[in-house]
Amino acid sequence: MKIDRSSLQERTQHSEDVALLLALSSSYYLFGQAKVAISVLELARLISRNDPAILQMLAVLLSEQGELDRASGVIQTLEQLEAEIPEEIRQLQIRLAAMRRNDSG
Repeated sequence: MKIDRSSLQERTQHSEDVALLLALSSSYYLFGQAKVAISVLELARLISRNDPAILQMLAVLLSEQGELDRASGVIQTLEQLEAEIPEEIRQLQIRLAAMRRNDSG
Protein backbone atom coordinates (compact mmCIF):
# COMPACT_ATOMS: atom_id res chain seq x y z
CA MET A 1 0.00 0.00 0.00
CA LYS A 2 1.47 3.30 -1.09
CA ILE A 3 0.99 6.31 1.16
CA ASP A 4 0.50 9.65 -0.53
CA ARG A 5 3.01 11.80 1.35
CA SER A 6 1.72 15.12 0.01
CA SER A 7 -1.80 14.31 1.16
CA LEU A 8 -0.52 13.28 4.59
CA GLN A 9 1.54 16.46 4.89
CA GLU A 10 -1.45 18.54 3.81
CA ARG A 11 -3.69 16.92 6.46
CA THR A 12 -1.02 17.49 9.11
CA GLN A 13 -0.70 21.13 8.10
CA HIS A 14 -4.49 21.56 8.20
CA SER A 15 -4.56 20.05 11.68
CA GLU A 16 -1.84 22.42 12.88
CA ASP A 17 -3.59 25.40 11.27
CA VAL A 18 -6.87 24.50 12.99
CA ALA A 19 -5.14 24.11 16.36
CA LEU A 20 -3.55 27.55 15.97
CA LEU A 21 -6.85 29.12 14.98
CA LEU A 22 -8.60 27.52 17.96
CA ALA A 23 -5.93 28.93 20.26
CA LEU A 24 -6.22 32.34 18.62
CA SER A 25 -9.99 32.28 18.97
CA SER A 26 -9.69 31.37 22.64
CA SER A 27 -7.30 34.25 23.19
CA TYR A 28 -9.64 36.75 21.57
CA TYR A 29 -12.50 35.42 23.68
CA LEU A 30 -10.50 35.68 26.90
CA PHE A 31 -9.72 39.32 26.09
CA GLY A 32 -13.39 40.15 25.57
CA GLN A 33 -13.39 39.99 21.78
CA ALA A 34 -16.10 37.35 21.28
CA LYS A 35 -17.11 38.57 17.81
CA VAL A 36 -13.52 38.37 16.59
CA ALA A 37 -13.25 34.91 18.18
CA ILE A 38 -16.32 33.83 16.20
CA SER A 39 -14.78 35.18 12.99
CA VAL A 40 -11.60 33.20 13.64
CA LEU A 41 -13.63 30.03 14.21
CA GLU A 42 -15.51 30.62 10.97
CA LEU A 43 -12.15 30.91 9.22
CA ALA A 44 -11.09 27.63 10.84
CA ARG A 45 -14.23 26.01 9.43
CA LEU A 46 -13.04 26.89 5.93
CA ILE A 47 -9.99 24.74 6.60
CA SER A 48 -11.74 21.93 8.44
CA ARG A 49 -15.49 22.21 7.92
CA ASN A 50 -16.61 19.47 10.29
CA ASP A 51 -14.05 19.59 13.07
CA PRO A 52 -15.99 18.88 16.30
CA ALA A 53 -13.75 21.12 18.43
CA ILE A 54 -14.41 24.09 16.15
CA LEU A 55 -18.12 23.39 16.05
CA GLN A 56 -18.43 23.01 19.82
CA MET A 57 -16.61 26.25 20.53
CA LEU A 58 -18.53 28.07 17.81
CA ALA A 59 -21.88 26.91 19.21
CA VAL A 60 -21.03 28.20 22.68
CA LEU A 61 -19.76 31.58 21.47
CA LEU A 62 -22.69 32.10 19.13
CA SER A 63 -25.17 31.39 21.91
CA GLU A 64 -23.35 33.77 24.25
CA GLN A 65 -23.65 36.48 21.58
CA GLY A 66 -27.39 35.85 21.25
CA GLU A 67 -27.13 34.20 17.83
CA LEU A 68 -29.40 31.37 18.89
CA ASP A 69 -30.45 30.14 15.45
CA ARG A 70 -26.87 29.94 14.25
CA ALA A 71 -25.81 28.16 17.46
CA SER A 72 -28.62 25.63 16.98
CA GLY A 73 -27.53 25.08 13.39
CA VAL A 74 -23.97 24.37 14.50
CA ILE A 75 -25.22 21.86 17.08
CA GLN A 76 -27.32 20.17 14.40
CA THR A 77 -24.19 19.85 12.27
CA LEU A 78 -22.46 18.16 15.21
CA GLU A 79 -25.35 15.73 15.54
CA GLN A 80 -25.28 14.94 11.82
CA LEU A 81 -21.59 14.12 12.12
CA GLU A 82 -22.47 11.72 14.92
CA ALA A 83 -19.64 13.31 16.88
CA GLU A 84 -19.46 12.81 20.59
CA ILE A 85 -21.24 15.84 21.99
CA PRO A 86 -20.12 16.99 25.44
CA GLU A 87 -22.69 17.50 28.17
CA GLU A 88 -22.09 21.27 28.06
CA ILE A 89 -23.25 21.37 24.45
CA ARG A 90 -26.25 19.15 25.21
CA GLN A 91 -27.27 21.55 28.00
CA LEU A 92 -26.81 24.48 25.63
CA GLN A 93 -29.05 22.76 23.11
CA ILE A 94 -31.76 22.35 25.75
CA ARG A 95 -31.51 26.02 26.78
CA LEU A 96 -31.67 27.16 23.15
CA ALA A 97 -34.78 25.08 22.52
CA ALA A 98 -36.44 26.51 25.64
CA MET A 99 -35.59 30.07 24.57
CA ARG A 100 -37.07 29.45 21.14
CA ARG A 101 -40.27 28.10 22.68
CA ASN A 102 -40.52 31.16 24.96
CA ASP A 103 -39.95 33.53 22.04
CA SER A 104 -42.64 31.90 19.93
CA GLY A 105 -45.17 31.48 22.74
